[in-house]
Amino acid sequence: MGKFMNVSGELRDRITIANNAFTRSYEVFCAKKLADSITRRYHEKKRQITESKQQLDQILHLPLINFVYHLEFEQKTGFAEWILLN
Repeated sequence: MGKFMNVSGELRDRITIANNAFTRSYEVFCAKKLADSITRRYHEKKRQITESKQQLDQILHLPLINFVYHLEFEQKTGFAEWILLN
């Protein structure tokens, strides 16, 4: 619309510079917002994987309260029977 208005060249230049600065600021804002979103999703997925790994470790690595039971669990029945006989 500025083309149809009687605006001085100096004012037009200042408006163009201000518009370009605003556009760059907006692009930086959008890029930062996207980067922050990716970072949040990365940390959330990492937290979920860590929690899943901890849960799986608890299931698969039972505490050795009963060594014979652990050997049975690991399907080392021969060794478990030998320990029981000793």
